[in-house]
Amino acid sequence: MNPSEHWPLVSYTFLMTLTPGPTTLMVAVSGARFGFARSVPHLAGALLGYELQLLSAVAGLATVLHRAPAVVAGLRWVGVLYMLLLGWRLFGAGSPSGEERAAPLRVIEAAALQLLNPKSWFMALATVGLFLPGGAIDLSSGAALLLWAGVAGTAGMCIWATGGTGLRAWLDRPHRLTLFNRCMAVALLLTAGWAFWS
Repeated sequence: MNPSEHWPLVSYTFLMTLTPGPTTLMVAVSGARFGFARSVPHLAGALLGYELQLLSAVAGLATVLHRAPAVVAGLRWVGVLYMLLLGWRLFGAGSPSGEERAAPLRVIEAAALQLLNPKSWFMALATVGLFLPGGAIDLSSGAALLLWAGVAGTAGMCIWATGGTGLRAWLDRPHRLTLFNRCMAVALLLTAGWAFWS
């Protein structure tokens, strides 16, 4: 990829990351509950997971999935069930005592959750299709895509974490925390519906 090609990739990835999805919503919740600094491992894990998704797409995962629609359907169901479980758990969260015992996700945990995120798989496959079209992909262009998409994705997720962190003072009352968790849960459930029907 030439330097002039980086900005469309960065813009696309950044804007896609700003749209709600399982990872961005959970990063915002982490920022609200634990603050930005304690959410850094969560951000790092999400980035690691997304880079693995991009690497899989660069390596030709899209071609494999195109020939195996049953696998695609299975992955979609797993992703939707994962979002429903997250939404259900988040909807029931909100007890101050529970918040005190909770801990932010570690890098590996966040990466594992990212690998179950159907929206980010769609993004990874679409990004490779848009910015590395054609069959032949050289090492430098693939590495550039991983680098610049990672930078843009991290910037977008940091905005979500910062937004969540900004709500910490407002969420000091239990009923507000419960309302926040339930709003995030509903957003996750709507995302699950989108993933199922799309």
